[in-house]
Amino acid sequence: MTAPADAADVAWRSLARCSDSVVLIDGRSGAGKTTFARHVAARARSEGVPVFVVSLDTIYPGWGGLEEASRMVPALIRERVFPVWDWGRACACAHVALPRVPLIVEGCGAVSRESVALAQASVWIDGDAVQRRERAVGRDGASLAEHWDMWARQEDAHVARHAPDTLANVCVSGFCSRSR
Repeated sequence: MTAPADAADVAWRSLARCSDSVVLIDGRSGAGKTTFARHVAARARSEGVPVFVVSLDTIYPGWGGLEEASRMVPALIRERVFPVWDWGRACACAHVALPRVPLIVEGCGAVSRESVALAQASVWIDGDAVQRRERAVGRDGASLAEHWDMWARQEDAHVARHAPDTLANVCVSGFCSRSR
């Protein structure tokens, strides 16, 4: 495992390489992926590097869509366009075109063999299952709590199918605002 600060440095240096650099951040729910992505993006911006962050939470086609969103990541990287899932209407109702700036894609499902081949760096963030659940449910409330087990099974399937923890350049154990 790499220290969070060192992992953030690897991600930041990868983003600064060129205008279409890509960093992938994967991990189970509540591990700290979004916090880590925000930390890396803030560092890049403070150094004058524009960066765009895509959260797979905006792409997942419903609670059962982790694998489908994971399959969308390579096209998102290549084409710089992604569908936005409208959770209220349960449909992909819009598409977002991304600027040609360094890109961070974060969310469970971001790291697969195909997506890693298109990225300059990839990070796997893991953590204690009980703490992850507490953080995630505390953040997202009852809607996540009722879907936790189904989502966890999809995460297990993603890890078994793609082994993102072994594909990632860097692995971090838990990243939250206290870890900075």
